[in-house]
Amino acid sequence: MNKKIIGVCVGTLLIVTMFPMSGTAAYDKYKVYNIAINDPYEMNTVDYIGNGETLDQYQTKTYSVNIGVCSFQWVAQSFKPTVMTLTRVELYIYKYLNPPVDTIITVSIRDSLDGNDLTSIDFVTGEFFPSQQWVEFDFPDLQVVPEQIYYIVTRGDYCEEDGGYMWTTGMYNPYDRGDAWWWDEYQGWEKIDYDELPECDTAFKTYGLNEAPDIPTIDGPTDGKVDIEYNYNISTTDYEGYDIWYYIEWGDGDTEKWIGPYESGENVTVSHKWNKKKTYEIRVKAKDIHDFESDWATLKVTMPKNKPAYFNFNLLSWLFERFPNMFPILRYILGL
Repeated sequence: MNKKIIGVCVGTLLIVTMFPMSGTAAYDKYKVYNIAINDPYEMNTVDYIGNGETLDQYQTKTYSVNIGVCSFQWVAQSFKPTVMTLTRVELYIYKYLNPPVDTIITVSIRDSLDGNDLTSIDFVTGEFFPSQQWVEFDFPDLQVVPEQIYYIVTRGDYCEEDGGYMWTTGMYNPYDRGDAWWWDEYQGWEKIDYDELPECDTAFKTYGLNEAPDIPTIDGPTDGKVDIEYNYNISTTDYEGYDIWYYIEWGDGDTEKWIGPYESGENVTVSHKWNKKKTYEIRVKAKDIHDFESDWATLKVTMPKNKPAYFNFNLLSWLFERFPNMFPILRYILGL
């Protein structure tokens, strides 16, 4: 088997021969993201960001194993986005020794390993410091299909004895929505799963645009009586199909704080009763799994005052006809 260029950062960098092996490992999930935890080499993750962009998929676990990205050895990581627009990626890159400052690392996105680049961008390393860092590759926004497999394909134009750049990896399946691969001209694409590198995934982050849910609809009675419970149906849809939570203000100081999750488009029935006679405004907004919130929907509901006492209008009509000039005040009150 051909030798592959990897670096094992335990004081020295080694070039070793790989032998096939497979294995499994447990992992933990958080929301739609997947990242192994409780590992001594785990790096910190980043917080959510705003302005319509969100961190979508990531894998930040590393055992300080680095795989060379060269013109003759490409490295790829498959992933499944949950957004419809991919904006950029970040890779955890390791600099070995002293490669030239004008070394170029090229990153592209593909929907198949042997397919064409859907988008591609070059990064000139410059004065790369420190030896390991997150490197951003900000390509033009790319439309993708959620839950379809895509590949981050990486290669470099310099990889010699005096230095080069490598992509840091984690082992034992830290990201269960994809795999790490490498390519050379002799064997083509090959999954990275060997004795020394069991079930590898590279350290990466993908970002995408996220649309907030639509403004919810509220359907239910607009008037009623105090101390009687009324049902209201609320629903909305999310552009990416994410689950939805609802925040409800009933107008009397009572709130329902982020109830859910519910499926996009699901009809949700909520109930409430008011104990004072007045007009209230129900307000409802929705948020998705990335905490992007819709605008408020509103509905006014009136708990009316007591109705006037019951009158026998047939008798009143007879009296008004018999005595047309009598009861002017009563006529005025009744609008007759």
